[in-house]
Amino acid sequence: MCAYSNTNVSQKVSYQWRREQINFEGFSLYYLEGGRKSSPYPLLFLHGWGVSTEPYRDCLNCLAEKYWVIAPDLPGLGRSHCSQTLLTYQDYANCILDLIAQLALEKFYLLGHYFGGGVALAVAASIPSQISRFIVINSTGIPLISISNIIKKRFIELPRQICQLRLLTFLKILRAFFHNLIFRRQYLIQAARVALKEDLTPCLNKIQSPCLVLWGKRDYFTPLELGYRLVEAIPNSQWQLIPKGYHEWSMMQPEQLSIIAGIFFESKLIKITL
Repeated sequence: MCAYSNTNVSQKVSYQWRREQINFEGFSLYYLEGGRKSSPYPLLFLHGWGVSTEPYRDCLNCLAEKYWVIAPDLPGLGRSHCSQTLLTYQDYANCILDLIAQLALEKFYLLGHYFGGGVALAVAASIPSQISRFIVINSTGIPLISISNIIKKRFIELPRQICQLRLLTFLKILRAFFHNLIFRRQYLIQAARVALKEDLTPCLNKIQSPCLVLWGKRDYFTPLELGYRLVEAIPNSQWQLIPKGYHEWSMMQPEQLSIIAGIFFESKLIKITL
């Protein structure tokens, strides 16, 4: 029988997240910071399109058991303000690079989901020597299909993953999306245009650090083919498929994401060819 899950995934350790905001010229970045400071490197976490960091709180709590986590709202979304026009992944990456410089992150882990994965790819190509390892999950970075087809596929996928949904997380996704739709519509549309049209393939050969491409096998939103193409284009990358994973699997199964991330960040990379 299908049922919503509303499990508290952070029962072992309760972290006090610091809420910070840094003002830059033309934009400001709001971010959460917290976790285990004794981790080998801090972990920079970039959220997906249309939302903010808040719906990923269960993921952050799980990851914070092992890592010092820094999770910004992307520019123009959530609580991060922006007066600039953002037309490319590099525009978003430049804002994140300013945050990295301000926080003096000399070496760090990087993780991005969906649109945050595309931004993470641009960041990793911009400062390859500073990224220890990074993970992209059901990522953009290769042009998506038309917006009408995406909407159609979302209506197909959402009912199918009802058994895996965490009610509180799902409500946070809706709340963050409608906040951006009402108050950040311009930047919601700008990010969608970037995801639909921009191809990062020409710059992916600049990436030096080991990369794990994680993909939900049942993701209708970002098809498997895009994941295969990313692995082919990124040097020193490997692929892991989540058999029953939909587009939001990492948000609905944060414990699994934390385990996979920990194994990848802390073990030797085994090159997997397709």
